[in-house]
Amino acid sequence: MKKTSERLQTVLMLAKLREQQAAEQLASALRAAQQQQQQVEQLQSFQLEYNSQFSIAASAGASAQQLKNHQIFYGKLDQALSSQQMQLASGAVQLEQARERWQNHYSKQKNMAQLVEKKQQLEQQAQEKRLQREQDDRKTPKPVG
Repeated sequence: MKKTSERLQTVLMLAKLREQQAAEQLASALRAAQQQQQQVEQLQSFQLEYNSQFSIAASAGASAQQLKNHQIFYGKLDQALSSQQMQLASGAVQLEQARERWQNHYSKQKNMAQLVEKKQQLEQQAQEKRLQREQDDRKTPKPVG
């Protein structure tokens, strides 16, 4: 019959696997959030650059069609930026959920590891006591009679 600590090793292995999977999901969510943040920053930078270039062109005397084209393009750029910012906010929520899942699995895995260790210690102590009793029984002279 297997010892309790040996049976718990299987549960510990599964807990470690779940924690590893949650860590991988967290890393993926972190990469996605960083990429979304980069895209927002790029769009903001492009928006500033486009406005700066248009201001220069407008001061030099832009036509009505150029102003209209700028307004249309700027509106689309603003929509893209708003959409990307919403994705960034959604990504932040997903990142936080992934972090909480990982923390939960990490905690469970650590608790299981501590339980296995405690069971192993208790089993070791019981084994040592049993061996000590056996040695004591061998040393004790048997009464003759």
